[in-house]
Amino acid sequence: MLILDAGQRRNRFAAASHGFLGQDGVEPGVVAGRGKQEILAYPTVMWRDDEATSARRDGEAFVVATPSGEVRARRLILATGVVDELPSVPGLRERWGRTVFSLSVLPRL
Repeated sequence: MLILDAGQRRNRFAAASHGFLGQDGVEPGVVAGRGKQEILAYPTVMWRDDEATSARRDGEAFVVATPSGEVRARRLILATGVVDELPSVPGLRERWGRTVFSLSVLPRL
């Protein structure tokens, strides 16, 4: 299995993880690094820091284009993540993930 990871995590602007069981207070890069280390413990997994820019079917396979070339595979799983589209409010972008947060990620009290 090959994992393509563009590294654009939603929580990359936050100083620490909150509300993530077992990871509270941990820097987002550390959480991602631990996940990568855990998945790479499986001998059938390969990791490439790259971005899938398109995918197409070619007979019985899929062809995924990346900036570094094409990858062929029999199966394809798309995990695109979440992208926050921020309104154009002065100062919001600079504060996002530091002092301004999405209500959808805060725990209910």
